[in-house]
Amino acid sequence: MLGMQNREGGWGAFDHNNDQIYLERLPFSNMGTICDPSTVDVAGRILECFGKFLNSRHRQALGTELLGRLGASSDRALTYILAQQEETGAWYGRCGVNYIYGTSHVLCGVFHFYRDDGHIQLSTLRATQWLKSIQNVDGGWGEGLDTYQDSERAGTGASYPIQTAWTLMALLVYRPPSDEAIKRGITYLVSSRSEQRGKGSTWKTEHML
Repeated sequence: MLGMQNREGGWGAFDHNNDQIYLERLPFSNMGTICDPSTVDVAGRILECFGKFLNSRHRQALGTELLGRLGASSDRALTYILAQQEETGAWYGRCGVNYIYGTSHVLCGVFHFYRDDGHIQLSTLRATQWLKSIQNVDGGWGEGLDTYQDSERAGTGASYPIQTAWTLMALLVYRPPSDEAIKRGITYLVSSRSEQRGKGSTWKTEHML
């Protein structure tokens, strides 16, 4: 993972420094995805992994050199991620729909680094406030695929269990379970289960991945 970090501090989904977007104009590209630029949702996941290593009580077992490399890589990733935050406080997500997904994975990642950094604290506050502001009346969260073409619709749409779970995953890192938005979100999740004969309770993911 250290070796796959891109020059600006982020990570792509499957390649390294493959960010020459003009190549996607070629007529034989794979559905317009010949490139694999950095995305904050992938970077957030890796930052969460590195943060857990760096904050582990067994961290010394990794050795001084590796710990130093993890710390330097995380610093570069944080600089990249913070620069990508939208005016609303959200982050764009490439691998799932969309701003809810991106914001959730960034918040889970930067949590391990925000305690002693005022800039990160302000950034996470803006993001959690945005998530709470887009909660639907039914207690859930939802966002449509149209947000990839129209960013004005970020965070709007019918509630879906998977998007509600992403949001709760992030909010629970920064807020207590007694937070009203979290309680309403959990109530929505519980009520959205589908009982299937012989299979117990399940949730639909719909088209949100």
